[in-house]
Amino acid sequence: MTKTMTAIAMALFAGTAYGAVAPHNHISTPAEEKALNEAFAWSAPEEQPDGATPRFVLRSRDGKFILGTGAKIKAVAMFDFGAPIDNPNDFDPSSIPSAVEPGEGARWQFSAQSSALWLNAVAFPDSKNRVGAYINVNFHGDDYMLQIQYAYLKWRSLTAGYGYSLFADVPAAPATVDYEGPNSFTGVQGAVFNLEMPLGRNGRWTLGAGINSSMASIAPTEMTKQVSQRLPDIPAYIQYNHPFDGHLRLSAILRNLYYRDLRAGRNLDMAGWGVKLSGMASAGPCNFYMQVLGGRGITSYYQDLIGDGLDLAIAADDSRRSLTASWGGYVGVDYAFAPRWCVLATASTVHLYPGDGYRLPDVEGAYRHAEYLSGTLTYSITGQLSAQLEYLYGIRHNPGGTTRHDTRLQTALTFAF
Repeated sequence: MTKTMTAIAMALFAGTAYGAVAPHNHISTPAEEKALNEAFAWSAPEEQPDGATPRFVLRSRDGKFILGTGAKIKAVAMFDFGAPIDNPNDFDPSSIPSAVEPGEGARWQFSAQSSALWLNAVAFPDSKNRVGAYINVNFHGDDYMLQIQYAYLKWRSLTAGYGYSLFADVPAAPATVDYEGPNSFTGVQGAVFNLEMPLGRNGRWTLGAGINSSMASIAPTEMTKQVSQRLPDIPAYIQYNHPFDGHLRLSAILRNLYYRDLRAGRNLDMAGWGVKLSGMASAGPCNFYMQVLGGRGITSYYQDLIGDGLDLAIAADDSRRSLTASWGGYVGVDYAFAPRWCVLATASTVHLYPGDGYRLPDVEGAYRHAEYLSGTLTYSITGQLSAQLEYLYGIRHNPGGTTRHDTRLQTALTFAF
């Protein structure tokens, strides 16, 4: 991203805000407002509720185009002790340093990089052939440069662009202050082409399938190296939308991992796979979240291990590769114990198994398994302003049997509009 892109984004927001107060954009009836929100909700990601009810709206005079916009400012301050993670946005147990220099056992950090801007546009909102376009950016790039989280087009049951893989059940993830959340969550983003459609007349079932960019991550050695991938990853799911204001989803993914055997002078490939059960449910003031998954060659899909080079294990003599077996899961529950107060607790784990005669690559952050615990207290000051306190604990178990841990206490103030 460049300063020019930032200027364009701000100009769009300024123009949209002007359109919101133009006389011909006035929403005169509850029915009009309901129709607008329904169209925006259809275009926005399910896990982005603000995108479904924008406060700033621009409408064309003929009513065939609507544009909603919004933003949030999120300021987070934190204090780590133990083996501090040098990242103010993501609390990844894999990033807990293996060694801590004397006097470096604590760290204070601050970040506003999870602040975000979004645009939600819908053409022909009253037609079955309506088209949606959604863009969401935050400031996670270097020096607070804009970084895209979503950029996609939607038409009927098709979604194409940049977003989360269908192997990620984002609505089933607990909402932590920590940007990434549970270490076992499969929150991977990339290029996607997805087809999702309801089954049956009552809408209880949903079927989804698609292709997305390969997330392969293979550590290089003297005898092997990663090469460009030839095939996309293929995720699919079937979901039951149960009456407890939630869902239960069974997901699967197939992938082909390519690497170069330098000794033989040729490319080799292995077929990886994964299966996952996830979901959420509501019962009065409580919401419950869960996920459990396992497979071979899918470490790139664990939020804690993206890019760590652990998809394939290495033979003792470095002559062969094997798919790394793994499993992980999390549970979470939040409870609104008063009109403006909510507490959330989450526990998550990831386990890796290289197989007999194989070892995990010697890469930064390699581990056999790790645990993640969080507790979050949220107070809604107003409808747009909230404050949060959060406790995070991570422990990493290394292949050699040693362990490292980090504890983080953080507070956040968020204003969404």
